[in-house]
Amino acid sequence: MLFSILKDMSLQTDDALVLRRLDYSESSQIIVLFTRRHGRLRLIAKGSKHSSKKKFAAGLELLETGQVVWFARPDRLMNLATLTEWQPQRSFLQLRESLPRLYAGQYLAEISGETLQDGDPHEELFEALVQHLAELETSLDTLPLVCSYQRVLLEAIGLLPQTEACCNCRRTWRPPLPERLYFSAHQGGFICPDCEMTQVEKRLTHRTTFQSLTADFIDQSATTALFDLYDYHLAHLIGRQPRLSDFVLAPHLRRQWSI
Repeated sequence: MLFSILKDMSLQTDDALVLRRLDYSESSQIIVLFTRRHGRLRLIAKGSKHSSKKKFAAGLELLETGQVVWFARPDRLMNLATLTEWQPQRSFLQLRESLPRLYAGQYLAEISGETLQDGDPHEELFEALVQHLAELETSLDTLPLVCSYQRVLLEAIGLLPQTEACCNCRRTWRPPLPERLYFSAHQGGFICPDCEMTQVEKRLTHRTTFQSLTADFIDQSATTALFDLYDYHLAHLIGRQPRLSDFVLAPHLRRQWSI
């Protein structure tokens, strides 16, 4: 019987980035990783919080990349697998030299961990996240990079806001666009003035924000409104406002995120 169980066990390895750490017991943690080929992965890291004479507990740092090895049974993919080895590769140390950069990096990790699914690979998104963290290390203005990743993430999971037509009546947008538009996260896009009154969940936005969504590059003058819109959309997908939202924006730009 024991031989049969061990036969079903398998060691897996992948490149990964640490998204979150949760205390599991006095000595162990649950580690949430974004892996290149396996998507989001949750592992139990036994003894990761304390070292002993026989074993050195190498902690996994948030926003650190590395190569992970874990122990799993193929018939129990949805259960917690066991972390067996972690080889760190890059820690993005410069993010820790600036609070705005650190908050921005942690925000990217938070929205990734909350929207991705276990076992659903997004290799291009993994590369994009690593690249955005690298660029944040030396960025003087973090908000454009945050908006850029919000867009990449929403596109990767198939929930980028629709801009081709009104999400209620399906009429295509024609110039001139109304100055005031409404975005509905539930509908997944914008609503024309004629349909606005029929929608309970909606957020007032401006024509320039709508235009920024369809532009090839992000206009720095529109980043605050663009971040606000993407964050509102992500909040409804997650079921709550991301914890780092208000830390990414300056305090005087904090806002109510629901109507």
